[in-house]
Parts: sequence; C-alpha cells; structure tokens
Amino acid sequence: MKCLATITTLNAKNTANLNANCEAKNNSNEKFWLNLARTSDMNAEVGKAIYLYGEGKYKEYVGKKCKYAVKYFEDRMFYKQQCIK
Repeated sequence: MKCLATITTLNAKNTANLNANCEAKNNSNEKFWLNLARTSDMNAEVGKAIYLYGEGKYKEYVGKKCKYAVKYFEDRMFYKQQCIK
C-alpha cells in the first residue's frame, strides 16, 4: 500500500488528525484506492475508509464507507477493516 497523507498534531497527548489517500493491490493484481481518515492516538485507533476506485472484486466497494482499526508495532502496521455491504 502506498499512501500520501497529512498528519496534524492536535495536542500534547499524542492525538492527531490523519487524512490519507492510498493505492493498493491484492495478490491477484486488482488495484483499489482508499481515503483513510481518523482523529485519534498517533499509535492506534479507529477511523473511516472510503473506497475511491476499485478493480475486479473491489468495484462493488467504490463509494462505501468502512470502519477500520490500525495498530503500529516497530516498523509494521496491523490493519483491520469492516465494510457493510
């Protein structure tokens, strides 16, 4: 996943506003683009993902808003998303 993001620190408690546009592809080479947005702890929390573009099985997700959670550990990111069809 490749992202272009803005992160604005909101206060001294490590809270930030994240807005990112990301391009990704799965192991079948199907591409999709997302907008990720959240206001939360810099290291973990939940936000909303909106599908902007999709190929193959991701076409049906375009325009959908999905909840996601992210947790960072060292140089890795753990990401989980839930979309309601």
